[in-house]
Amino acid sequence: MNFQTPFFIHFSSPYLITMRYLLILSCLFCTLSSAAQYSNPPIIRTEQINIARDSFGVPHIFAPTDPEVAYGLAWAHAEDDFATMQML
Repeated sequence: MNFQTPFFIHFSSPYLITMRYLLILSCLFCTLSSAAQYSNPPIIRTEQINIARDSFGVPHIFAPTDPEVAYGLAWAHAEDDFATMQML
């Protein structure tokens, strides 16, 4: 039988070591850069959040930033279903 050698055996040892270090460095870089993104908590100004309900009671949340909209959504959810949230 004629077996082919796997492709990774043809690479030299320094090549594999270099690739391993590059992989470790890239994983470390991605981890540190994503951790630096969330180091400062967002400032939520509740006076700029507006929750308007239509005739069916559906909340429409208006705010200048995404964290403020998320806060308004949580507030509207707490208004609608506070009893269920207390059970959790």
